[in-house]
Amino acid sequence: QSCGNDSVAAVNLTRPLERAPDPGLVVAALARVCAKSGFGGARHVQLQHFIGGPCDENELVTCIVCGGGGCGWTVLPDLERAIELAHTRATRRGEAQ
Repeated sequence: QSCGNDSVAAVNLTRPLERAPDPGLVVAALARVCAKSGFGGARHVQLQHFIGGPCDENELVTCIVCGGGGCGWTVLPDLERAIELAHTRATRRGEAQ
């Protein structure tokens, strides 16, 4: 898939929020990921919340995980999966890392 085939989601990265609109959603997603084998360190994943364009600012619409090949980021609609991916990308897998 190329960057040109991505769908459009409004995310205004210049409008960060101090906290998640629904902190309970974030706490629950982190707890579910951390409970999975090998994902205990996911509690260290840093989350930043932004107000996105014409979307409902109280509803999670899109997650952007930095890193990876291709575009340099990955867009996901699911917070739990985004936390897992961020943790996986940050986990050291060898001496050279």
